[in-house]
Amino acid sequence: MAYEIDLVSSAKRHFADGDSLLKAKSPQHAGYHYGFAAECALKSVLFQHGVPRPSERRLNPFWAHFPELRTLLVTSAKGRFPRKLYDAVAHGAFMQHWDTDIRYAANQSVNADRATEWRKQADEVFGIIFF
Repeated sequence: MAYEIDLVSSAKRHFADGDSLLKAKSPQHAGYHYGFAAECALKSVLFQHGVPRPSERRLNPFWAHFPELRTLLVTSAKGRFPRKLYDAVAHGAFMQHWDTDIRYAANQSVNADRATEWRKQADEVFGIIFF
């Protein structure tokens, strides 16, 4: 089944899921959702600002995840993103240590402090993009 892609609603849904999971004292799952929330939000802006979509999947930011997505953003989005947004993601600490491999990690691999930091970073991006 093919699903309609809606990066904005996906970003907001993942963020809300992260908040629910953090409140339920499940920081590993919360952190995972905050990373996807930030990815979806950034990808929505990336394409709105005309960053070309390479035909090769491995170079296509749509399929990239942190940390590779941050690298692609820094190299291809400078001058295309609003400066405030670019500055928020360009530093190396943005979503540091977030990786899709969290889904395979042992329980308690992500603590509440780290999940809260990812939430803060995703929230900063949301504040620039959606408000």
